[in-house]
Amino acid sequence: MSIEIANYNEKDDKELLALFYKSTYHQKKEFEYFRFPPKWIHRYLDQDTIIRIAKINGKIVASLGAILFYGRVNGKKQKIAFFVDNCILPEMHSNYFEIFDKLFEEIEKEAKKKKVKLIFGWDFVNRVEKHKKVFEKRKYEQINGFYWYPAGSDLRISLGAKKENQLGMLWKIVLRFGRWNISLKNKMHRKEEQLSIEKINKNDLGKVADFINLHNKDVQFSMVYTKKHLQKIFNDKIAHGLIAKKGDTIESVLLYFVGAWSGWMFGKPHYSKNHSFFFAYTPFEFILRDKRKTNIAAHLVFELLTQNEEYIKNKGYSLFVDCFWEKEQWRENSLKLVGGEKAEFDFGCVLIKNLSGKKISYNKIYLPSLFVIAPIPRDYKKHIGD
Repeated sequence: MSIEIANYNEKDDKELLALFYKSTYHQKKEFEYFRFPPKWIHRYLDQDTIIRIAKINGKIVASLGAILFYGRVNGKKQKIAFFVDNCILPEMHSNYFEIFDKLFEEIEKEAKKKKVKLIFGWDFVNRVEKHKKVFEKRKYEQINGFYWYPAGSDLRISLGAKKENQLGMLWKIVLRFGRWNISLKNKMHRKEEQLSIEKINKNDLGKVADFINLHNKDVQFSMVYTKKHLQKIFNDKIAHGLIAKKGDTIESVLLYFVGAWSGWMFGKPHYSKNHSFFFAYTPFEFILRDKRKTNIAAHLVFELLTQNEEYIKNKGYSLFVDCFWEKEQWRENSLKLVGGEKAEFDFGCVLIKNLSGKKISYNKIYLPSLFVIAPIPRDYKKHIGD
């Protein structure tokens, strides 16, 4: 079997999108993220990236990408690569080792040329365990304990709705109970005196960047922000944000984006005759000045759940999906106050390859959810295409 490793070419977009769905939803019933706008390349736009594609006899069988950013390694600003889209055709699983050994080799080679000091990525624990040999050979360290925490209850179909995909009576009862439960928690929630919550505007970005950098300074791989960097993310119409203050003191910051999801009762892209999807909010920065004041963080989430962005037309509570390391106990406690619970499926891990040669401690680890899930821009309609 001859495996060709090729660079990305725009003409491959449709085949790569099909590869993504075939790989992502294979033997999977739970929710998975959906590509919207329906362009494979969208998540890589305006990013410093590395993309490699595996072909056999001219047919695309697998892919692997990496998004580069500046983050902290042992407190110092370093160039980091976060790998994404490690997709493979289901019929090629028996050749997983050979294919991904070559793909990771090519990604790592290019990363070293770009002076990357560390490569890491997120994946499901059960999938990593199945293919452990390739990660052991390539010297990736596995750290478990990254869980999904959903909160909110609005799982109504957002777009692409088919009559056959309408929610059944059982799901309607479950979601109605969820909406009632979160409404009750909101009413019972103790509001902090003199706390104001506002949407972040361009005048806040410098202070927000400083606040995040200060409180993430000892978090491994956390993104290093400047006002200009945050301005770009907001200008690209990807980021949204809320800020909680007492007077002039910032108490908490929540930066988030909107992602699309499918699976379960919504059908599965490629595998279902009809499928649909829904939108959910996901944080990519959630900072609390005093970790004991989880009620402040919870208040921000309550505020977010009642947001009504143009593309999330809800009259009740939206859906909020977070993912973080289990050691961030304050974050879990905050979400419990709004009815959030750890999902008992899709347990995740990060795989880390240190290229710096220096020892790294893992007391706190940042997960760049903005890269794990492809965000939807507010002006998504112009990206839809044909």
